Amino acid sequence: MPVSRGRTAVWLFAVFILALPPSRAHAQAHVPCPVLSAHSAAEYVTAGEFAGTYRYTIDLRWDLGRRDPTHLDILVGLLDCSCVRDARLFQFVTPAGTSSGTSLAGPCLVSYVADYRSMGDPAIQGTTPGAAIRLRAVDDGCMNDGSGTGRFVFYSPLPPGGEGQYGDAIALKQGLNTCYGVLVGALPMCDCSVPAGPTSWGQVKNMYR
Repeated sequence: MPVSRGRTAVWLFAVFILALPPSRAHAQAHVPCPVLSAHSAAEYVTAGEFAGTYRYTIDLRWDLGRRDPTHLDILVGLLDCSCVRDARLFQFVTPAGTSSGTSLAGPCLVSYVADYRSMGDPAIQGTTPGAAIRLRAVDDGCMNDGSGTGRFVFYSPLPPGGEGQYGDAIALKQGLNTCYGVLVGALPMCDCSVPAGPTSWGQVKNMYR
């Protein structure tokens, strides 16, 4: 029996739909911050306490309207890095950064403490697994504002992976909500062969095999 034109059209439409690339509609979407710019620069340190590591400096500017950020994360990823759980990967000074803020006395500088979360910050909704640097404001009477600028620094033996744009590499938490932004510049890449202190990264790798 010959196939009708109507059935042929339905069959062709079905073939067309199956040939389309998979939809990303069900992929987890990250909410972008209204205004967020971030730039990172890396510099090799030759002297002092952190000699032999790279100093990463992150400059941020944000405007979230009325909602003040409670803390922020630098999402460095390193998803397939075998030594990602080693605490020596990232080191910090105190304070790890400052940003513009406000207090009862007027404008002030907010100070931050940092810690390394090798599998991501559980307090941030929607982040992908991977290394994160969490920065929390010190409660000393100077508070974040809905808009501001800040500079944050961390040290790592991991070399920079080259200049580029890293999507959703910055996360700002505002109460129960989180927004994300692009970072332009350099972030560490995985290199478990670089030395860090008395134990080589080669020995560290054996811990995770």
